[in-house]
Amino acid sequence: MTLKRVFRLGDWEVLPLEGRIVRDGQSERLRPKAMDILCLLAASPGEVIERDTILGEIWGRTAVTDEPLTATVGELRRVLGDRREAPVYIETIPKRGYRLLAPVTLLEEAPPAAATGPAPSIRRPKFWLPALLALLLAAVLSWQAGNPPPPAAMAPPGSLAVLPFRVLGNEEVDRYFGDGLAQEILTTLSRLRELRVAARSSAFEFRDRGDALQDIREALNVDAVLEGSIRREGERVRIQAQLTDTRSGYLLWADTYDRPLDDAFILQSDIALAIADHLSVALTEARRLAPNQGQADSGAYLAYLHGRYLYETSRDEAGLQQARQYLETALEQGSDLATARAALAGVWARMADFGFVRPSTAYEQARVEAERAIAQAPELGEAHLVLGWIRLYHDWDWDGARDSLSRALELNPGDAFTISANAALHYHLAQLERAVLLAEMAVERDPLRASSFYNLAYFRYAAADFEGAEQALERVEALVPDYPRAGLLRVQIDLERNDVAAAASRVESHPLLSLMASALVAAAQGDRQTALAALAEMERDHAETSPTRLPRFICGWATPSRHLPGWSGH
Repeated sequence: MTLKRVFRLGDWEVLPLEGRIVRDGQSERLRPKAMDILCLLAASPGEVIERDTILGEIWGRTAVTDEPLTATVGELRRVLGDRREAPVYIETIPKRGYRLLAPVTLLEEAPPAAATGPAPSIRRPKFWLPALLALLLAAVLSWQAGNPPPPAAMAPPGSLAVLPFRVLGNEEVDRYFGDGLAQEILTTLSRLRELRVAARSSAFEFRDRGDALQDIREALNVDAVLEGSIRREGERVRIQAQLTDTRSGYLLWADTYDRPLDDAFILQSDIALAIADHLSVALTEARRLAPNQGQADSGAYLAYLHGRYLYETSRDEAGLQQARQYLETALEQGSDLATARAALAGVWARMADFGFVRPSTAYEQARVEAERAIAQAPELGEAHLVLGWIRLYHDWDWDGARDSLSRALELNPGDAFTISANAALHYHLAQLERAVLLAEMAVERDPLRASSFYNLAYFRYAAADFEGAEQALERVEALVPDYPRAGLLRVQIDLERNDVAAAASRVESHPLLSLMASALVAAAQGDRQTALAALAEMERDHAETSPTRLPRFICGWATPSRHLPGWSGH
């Protein structure tokens, strides 16, 4: 049972149907699930509500992870101004659930809106005038300095975006350095369960637009932005970083670091730990920010950042091969650099995925590097992620994939790609509700990435939610017109609705997927000869470069009960 009447919670008045809470005339909005959790706890104040109960009541299903619950409770604490270490409103009961500590009082009606008319005039002694002038002068000086102070009661942010750090000087040459450092800090902060961090692919869309706070807030749904600048002087680096509230523009935190390049790994951890401290993250959580990554001198570190930058941005063979070379150079100069080895494993896996290298060769090389990285750094989530991907899409080892991907999610609960990979696993295990839930979580963290919405569309389609799939596809095509696979998925949706004419009108831009769409439409029209000819062309031209996509297509569709009668022999 949840409480839907207006009620008082400590200092706050809660208006469930309006989705807001009010204190001292100031109103704060809560997202629907955050309000639902608050109302569920308020229905039984002082009692422990089990995590499974909350997940069932609010999400309506059994989640594969309780990460969305943890993140939403973190959001509630931020808005309420609560602290996990010394809670006033919501107490965490380890391994069980949550308990509402503040008293709950039912109110007869909603609190009156803030007065719009002028306040009554009151004569006061004039001894307050010097103090007022002093406050005004301090505020003016602060604004002139460009750093308006945040209100003392401002709650720490529960979500943030990390923008590329600007490199002062030879920016074009050193862009990889600024991007790489920002990526490392982003990855580090994604290990925190109570903080939602926007994914790189979405956050980096706002390169050099750190002042567009409203746009960032609306597009990424984040409370704060972390940005900074880097200046390299020989073997030393000077980094200025700042955290800004996206709603008010207040500067929440800032610091300057002047270190040798050899201390770069320690430096990026120090920045992440400073932010975690500002966010009042518990010490046990903060320890997740610094897994053993290995050591590297400045040359190895710069080669690693360059390789990581190319790994993240390249979609062609030349770029990925160059990424491989930089990462191998980093490992030659710092052989215990586990993060470089995990990135190298990712490069090999991506070259296999894209068909640039014979998959049997590339996946095996990726496996070797991932396993070596795990041996060096058992708590490095990126390495478990690559190993899980190999087990899922090369080995088809469901148990092994589950072990690796679950471990990756445990270590990096906020990483969008890790969440997406776990969604794919549950799709292949026919656990479609969990797949959709995880895909929705990935979209929340990566709202400007078309592939995130495509995955959500496909899993909704598999769960027979065709309307929801089409809504996600609309977002895909708004982000990337003629997105490969979108046309094929629309064909599949049309055929599930027995609308063969609509399916035949669709256009798929990818050559292999266009053949798949043609085969499906021909089979649905009863043109078996054309369908089999399309299949033969697929096998002839794409079997080597798409070793998983083609058999998955055949297994998924070549059954007498679907649209490809007579294909069971394949």
